[in-house]
Amino acid sequence: RMVRRDKNHPSLVLWSVENEMRWALRTMPRAREELPKLRKLFNTLDPTRPAYHEGDSAIWSEKQQLIISRHYGPSCHGWGWWEQDRPLHAGEMGRWHYGSPFTALLWAGDEVYADYEAMCRSIAKDAARIIELGRAHEVSCLFVWNTSGLDNFRPAEAKTFHWPDPSAPYAKPLAHRPYESEYAWWSDGPGYRPGPSFELIRHAQRPLALVVWQERTQCYTNRYVPHKVFLVNDLPETVSGELQVRLQQDGRVLWEAREGLSVRPGETGTATWLIPTRDAGEGTAVIMTTFESPQGRDEVCRHLKITDAARLSEHLDLPPIAVWGPSRILGWLRRHGVEVKVLSLDATPDPVVLPVVVIGEYSVGPGSPVVRWFHDYVAAGGRLLVLEQEHSLFPGLQLTRMPVEMAHVRDPQHPVLAGIGEAELRFFGDDPFGLPSSDSWVTIFPYVKPTDEHLIRPLVDCSGGDFGTGGLTWAPVIEAQVGAGTVIATQLRLMDRLDELPVGDRLLRNTLHYLASGVPPRRLLALSENEFRVAVDATLWHTWPSG
Repeated sequence: RMVRRDKNHPSLVLWSVENEMRWALRTMPRAREELPKLRKLFNTLDPTRPAYHEGDSAIWSEKQQLIISRHYGPSCHGWGWWEQDRPLHAGEMGRWHYGSPFTALLWAGDEVYADYEAMCRSIAKDAARIIELGRAHEVSCLFVWNTSGLDNFRPAEAKTFHWPDPSAPYAKPLAHRPYESEYAWWSDGPGYRPGPSFELIRHAQRPLALVVWQERTQCYTNRYVPHKVFLVNDLPETVSGELQVRLQQDGRVLWEAREGLSVRPGETGTATWLIPTRDAGEGTAVIMTTFESPQGRDEVCRHLKITDAARLSEHLDLPPIAVWGPSRILGWLRRHGVEVKVLSLDATPDPVVLPVVVIGEYSVGPGSPVVRWFHDYVAAGGRLLVLEQEHSLFPGLQLTRMPVEMAHVRDPQHPVLAGIGEAELRFFGDDPFGLPSSDSWVTIFPYVKPTDEHLIRPLVDCSGGDFGTGGLTWAPVIEAQVGAGTVIATQLRLMDRLDELPVGDRLLRNTLHYLASGVPPRRLLALSENEFRVAVDATLWHTWPSG
């Protein structure tokens, strides 16, 4: 009846078979078999308009569906998984309807707990980036859902309504209770008050839009910076104009390029450059990209923190550093003029002879005897730097897979983070936000902050920013005091890109200087067994063997 009644309505474009039934499959398992039959029925009754499953395409083979539908999160922009062989429809996106500080911790840090507007802006930045990337990918529908439910304060007034003709079409509410409606639909004007998110979302949906692919924020002066832009044309006419990109610093243009670009309505054009930074000085530079045409213009600004490549071989005043396991830090230390002692471990190292030890990346396996040896080494006063691992050195301190492109400074006064800000802990590669496999992840296996008696000091933390992955539950960089010694453990994804990311060089310098400046340790044999046990903090003692 519904299809026969409405199939010729001019506003009807698609048939939505259902909405998010995936949440009900445990209680209604037959829906998995019955809903495709219903889709087929829609297509039979009205073959001129495709039927689709709102937010639920992935439940079945998407190759057998005319439209792919996704709800929420970066999968809505399609990059990295969508083959563009059929339309991608994102009928709900944005985290406003369940917005809270807990789910707003990707694009902002813990300020969202104290500032309602900061929380709204963080959620909007997430949605705006997905919108821009989705438009650049020519996604068919990007519907920002429920901005009004959070950003727009609902009308508080109670109202009653009288309808002269109750039989007239459409719904006719008889009353409105305070805060019940998202809009004051009974008033003249828009019926809402714009919130902190509105301008960010409006900007993301501008009809003529430049979208930059890369989000990396740092580089050395010996590098070329990849810079790819999309010009999205949602105007009703072809745009033809000039695309200009400039590298600027302190009012000077260091490099520029121009090219003509023409894009038909509803389509997207692209241009790519490799921008040299050799003429830049240390500090912040800006890549300005502008499109000018008779039909309109747009401009986008990308900030880069530039570091002199000479720092890659700068001499460091550090004592000899022992390294256990294969590691790229060996070359880094030698390049900086630091004496290296390669550690072949068959017993506990002596912290007097080797005050600072580095455990190479991906060197620790489950059940390895080195766990015991390094525990004793640190408890006796040794200082240990643990580079990224897939298996935790501390069995009670879990590593979990939580790849993210952004992390947050938790302890800005700590010497390990000197000169490192939020901008340096974002997008370690040239992939954009939200790819299912990305070279921009800043961490893949962060530590899970303990909730029991174990104590650590998170220096950097991060969040997945969604259901089950919200909150600042994870820490890619931690410090722990174990007995008389100190452990700094970093799960930041730096060791395979030390030549590219200045933050890697800065973090290693800071950490090794911090560990090397510690209180001189006592020899292992100088500690009695009782003294040894009492000295060890609850942080890791209970989780390491024989604790």
